[in-house]
Amino acid sequence: MKCFPTYLGTLLLLAVPLPALHAQEATIDTAQPQVSAPDFDSLAELFKNSCFIALDDVDAIIAAVETSSISFAKQPVRIGRKWTADKIALTYVGRGKLPAKLPAPQCAVSAELNEEGDHLALKSKLWRKLGISGGRSSGKGGKYSSVIDINGEDNSKRRLFFTSQTGQSGRTYIKMMLVRLKQQNDMQESSQ
Repeated sequence: MKCFPTYLGTLLLLAVPLPALHAQEATIDTAQPQVSAPDFDSLAELFKNSCFIALDDVDAIIAAVETSSISFAKQPVRIGRKWTADKIALTYVGRGKLPAKLPAPQCAVSAELNEEGDHLALKSKLWRKLGISGGRSSGKGGKYSSVIDINGEDNSKRRLFFTSQTGQSGRTYIKMMLVRLKQQNDMQESSQ
C-alpha cells in the first residue's frame, strides 16, 4: 500500500497534542482564574497564516507565531518546534527532521474550544477560510475527522487533516494539520 508510510508519518503530530490537552482537563485549579479558550475563527486564522500559507518556510511560521494576537511561549522539543498558549499548541517539523519516508514539513494547531463544536460546521468554516472544498469526513461517538488532498503553490501534494473530539467534560478539542506528502521523486532521492 503506497500511502501507508505517509499515513504513519502523519500520526507523528496527529495523535500527540489532543491527549496532552485532555490531561490539562483533570488538573484545573479552581483557585486560579479560568482562562478563556480561543474561538474557532481565531484558530482557523492562526492555522491559515502559519501552517497553510507558510508550510515550507519556517521563518514565516515563526513570524506568524510572533505577530499573532495569541501570546505563545516556545517549548523545548526534541524534533521540530512547538509553541503553546492557554489551551492552544502549534507544532512544526520541517524537512530533513524526520525519517525519509515520513511526510515533511508537518504543521499543526490543536486547541480546546470555548464553544461546542459540531464537526461538519467547524470543517465548513475552516474550508471556507482556506478557500478549499471537498474531502471526506468520518467518525462517531464524539470523535470525527476530515481529510482533503490539495496542491501547494509549487504543485506539491499536501494533505489537510481536521479532527475534533468531545472530552469527558463535554469540551471540544480540535486539531488542524497540514503535511507535505512525499512525491515519487522525493522518495527516489531519499533512498539513494
